[in-house]
Amino acid sequence: QIATELLETVKCEVVVAENGQLALDFLRQQKFDCVLMDIQMPVMGGLEATRILRGMPGLAELPVIAITANAMQEDRTHCLLAGMNDFVSKPFAPEVFYSTLLRWVDPEDVHVVAPLVETAASAEIMAADVCIDFSVLAGFFIKTPEKVGIFAQKFVDSARKGMTEIDLAMKAKNLEALCALGHRLKSSARTVGANGFADLCHQLEQLKHGGDLAQAAQITRQLLPILEQIEQQVRLYLNPDTAAIVTGLAIGNVHAVMANSPAEITRKTSLEVALEANLHVLILEDDPIQMEIATTTLRALGVNRIETCSEGNQALAVVRTYNPDLLLCDLTMPGMDGISFLRQVAAQGFLGNVIILSSVDNGVMKAAVNLSKAYGLNLLAALSKPLQQHELKNALARQRESTPVQKQYAKAAVL
Repeated sequence: QIATELLETVKCEVVVAENGQLALDFLRQQKFDCVLMDIQMPVMGGLEATRILRGMPGLAELPVIAITANAMQEDRTHCLLAGMNDFVSKPFAPEVFYSTLLRWVDPEDVHVVAPLVETAASAEIMAADVCIDFSVLAGFFIKTPEKVGIFAQKFVDSARKGMTEIDLAMKAKNLEALCALGHRLKSSARTVGANGFADLCHQLEQLKHGGDLAQAAQITRQLLPILEQIEQQVRLYLNPDTAAIVTGLAIGNVHAVMANSPAEITRKTSLEVALEANLHVLILEDDPIQMEIATTTLRALGVNRIETCSEGNQALAVVRTYNPDLLLCDLTMPGMDGISFLRQVAAQGFLGNVIILSSVDNGVMKAAVNLSKAYGLNLLAALSKPLQQHELKNALARQRESTPVQKQYAKAAVL
């Protein structure tokens, strides 16, 4: 259902088959531009259906994209051997879903641009009590302005869950967990322009340097009222008919509040950079909002071959399978952290470029930079989140300057 909605949003004609056998029946009856093939289906699975499809007249070159919940190398190998062209993981990230589709079909057939339109109102609504600055997200999504409200709502949903976790940590008197939650919420809040909320989260995080539960309680009591104001402003953004609208984004019949005019944002974010031909980038990031911003920023700079992973082992499998030209790697992730990932990538003999992304303090960032260089990786830059186009542009401009000298690690271990 989600895949259907994503495709219909960009005016694709969609035919849904409940299993592989029905898909083959449809393919015998009419012409299609692409097949999105789930792996696990009743009657006939995706792998078997693809093998049969490849033997059918005129379908040897038809793009088949696997839909899978597991992106490990073994599963990818099975898909490739069956004749599939590419992969998209569940749950779907819209930008990743679209970018994968655009690698295999004509963009003119699937892409619809939503124009920016100014309204004839003043900017009085952007008063001092505004708790979320929508122009921050609007600056990231110049070509897809409808995503501003969507990702603001995603932040609200995520922050609500975070507040529940904070309540549980307070009841458990777990200061360490409270500080970790402050760090996590701070990053997402700054990304969407909720700076007041982010500042309080930063204060909560800093209690790890000698704070106590009484201070934590004082901070957390301030978070919920601000979040409620943010939620109300997001609701007004998504339903502008209930409030006076200032400067707007027109997407069909929907309008949304912005702090800056479209022309001003375009001036700030319209950047060009000479990239290596067909640059292939892998993003390793566990925060979906940060992932979306990184992907959108790359596409704005002309990068179309983008792979995304939210977990280190999954990313290692992608590196082995596809050998991308550039890694954008978050440092702080559950499970395998970014430093461990980079160490293993170096051991695999990766010769591409690396950009570190993080919201950690300068000391940790500097240590990560030194370790990356010690591993023999070609580090282009260490950038703070949220990712800024001009910073990424400058980093990509250095991609041709040097070739890394890969260190050879001895195959030995000390126990």
